[in-house]
Amino acid sequence: MTSFWDTFWPTLAATVIGVIPSIALGFPLALAVDRRVRARAAREAERQESTRLAQLRTSLCDAIDRNVRALHGLASLPADGIMHVSGLEVALWDVWKEDVIRLLRDPILRGDLALFFGDVLRIEGLNQELVRLYTSTDAAMAVRATETRETVRELLIRNAAQAVTAGQEVRARLARVT
Repeated sequence: MTSFWDTFWPTLAATVIGVIPSIALGFPLALAVDRRVRARAAREAERQESTRLAQLRTSLCDAIDRNVRALHGLASLPADGIMHVSGLEVALWDVWKEDVIRLLRDPILRGDLALFFGDVLRIEGLNQELVRLYTSTDAAMAVRATETRETVRELLIRNAAQAVTAGQEVRARLARVT
């Protein structure tokens, strides 16, 4: 029978020889692997963010172009003319709003985009009110109906003309975003 000390020292030596190099090499190696994995994930996230920003820019520029064309039509309404379907788009802004906040770094551009689409929504409301004033029997029979229609028409035309300019400016700035 062997004594405890005869087996203790060789076992301790084997453990020390196995554990110390594992710790000395394992931690730095694990940290290096972790750094590489994190760097690769960061590059992938940056690539996805860049792709999403390009999609956002393209989609919003297209929507602004369509809105500017529709606003041109509203800004040049003939006397006693109405546009039943304005062609204005505001739903796309609701889709992209969170991404605009997250991806666009320029707070002034974010604000200008929000103002433009808010103006488009307001102009759409004015257009619907003008259509109602022309097509509703109650509105047509109201006292001062002609004056009310003309006031709404003037407001619609003025706001549409201002929104055309604002839309062209914001679209130009948005197109330069990288």
